[in-house]
Amino acid sequence: MTLGDGMNGHPSILHGGIVASILDEAMGILQTVNHERDHLLRVGKGLAEGELPPHGIGAFTVELKVRFRAPVRTPGSLVVTARYVRREGRKEWIYAEVTQHLGPGGDDDGEEVVCATGEALFVQPKSSKL
Repeated sequence: MTLGDGMNGHPSILHGGIVASILDEAMGILQTVNHERDHLLRVGKGLAEGELPPHGIGAFTVELKVRFRAPVRTPGSLVVTARYVRREGRKEWIYAEVTQHLGPGGDDDGEEVVCATGEALFVQPKSSKL
């Protein structure tokens, strides 16, 4: 993801609230992609129909813990990754991190720095059909 400086909290530094939102959204995207993949696997086994899964409410962020380890510099590019930690029934724990290459050569050069990490608990409502 490449960012300008329009969402800075301080000069040349992305606002922490935006960093937290990016982490939360990356975790949500992970859930959506896995939900769609699981649906296609069920379709392949003859257990479901259609290219897209049925619409449901999905899971909600119940708790989000963000650790700011280094400023996200702007303008610049960053990489966001997310992975499941564990699942129990309607609960999912997910970890994500924001990294950025910092150095004299631009976005792909220099040292890779972990700027922020996030841990979150998501809960699927009882009424959801996901």
